[in-house]
Amino acid sequence: MSLLISNFLISLLASSCDCDNIPVALTEIPNPNCKQRIGQIQRFWFARGNQIIWDSGTPANNVPITITGDLIEEAAGWAVLFAAANDTKVVKTPLTGGNAGISGGEPITEGGGGDDTLNGVTLINGFSPSAVTMDFIDLTAATIEAMRKLFCEKNLEVYMINNEGKILHKDVLGIKTGFPIIGEVVLSPKQNTGITVRDRNTMTFSIGTGWDENLAFATPEAGFNTLTV
Repeated sequence: MSLLISNFLISLLASSCDCDNIPVALTEIPNPNCKQRIGQIQRFWFARGNQIIWDSGTPANNVPITITGDLIEEAAGWAVLFAAANDTKVVKTPLTGGNAGISGGEPITEGGGGDDTLNGVTLINGFSPSAVTMDFIDLTAATIEAMRKLFCEKNLEVYMINNEGKILHKDVLGIKTGFPIIGEVVLSPKQNTGITVRDRNTMTFSIGTGWDENLAFATPEAGFNTLTV
């Protein structure tokens, strides 16, 4: 099974319930002391999949060894990855131009309203991946070409940088990575509508269902400006 198909199936199954491991009691829902809000995504950092791991509990176990001991919020490790000349290289986009958005993912349904299901109930078979859409304003031809060359890659992960400069990433029990991208990243042809509106290229890609269950925010250390680095 290809990595692309495997990731897509995982995205569909992520919302499925494990009927073989029902807890003894109902699962408690935590009441957060502080709300978690993404804000506006303003930049992306792309990496090849499965090449970078930040182990917050034991940074000595970080991958690759060139960032051993570094934390995700520290500039030192990222400087190494930005400068890398191998699979561990991280590539930064310019700042986006607006219309930032992440869709919630549409339910994948079957039947309903008739005799094709029990009591006519619509069956929910999962959710489609969440689509990320962003505009880039007044890109040069060289930047457009470079971005499309990067997006030929078929196994990418993404870190998202919001308006506060925080690094949005995936965190599973202290193991931090980028969000795996499902399918391709696409940069549309430049749109021009005259002198009163800026030119725009729209970038789109998808991340898996349930990505928000592992969403975490890393606040950069003092002096580390993720929006300008």
